[in-house]
Amino acid sequence: MHVARDLTPEQVRGLRIMDNRSHEEAGWDFELLGPELIDLQRLGFGLELTGFDEQELAKAMMQRRTG
Repeated sequence: MHVARDLTPEQVRGLRIMDNRSHEEAGWDFELLGPELIDLQRLGFGLELTGFDEQELAKAMMQRRTG
């Protein structure tokens, strides 16, 4: 988690817009994501908290195993 402190109201508004926009520009490298998810799962982290649905998680984790 990142915390931004001491921002002006204008900076807060700009950061909020940038944060939402950045999601539109992002893509996932499933060969890199798979190992991260597998490690988190082994550590007992609830993968449902990642925001990926079950099918997306399965795809990423299988990509790792077969890639």
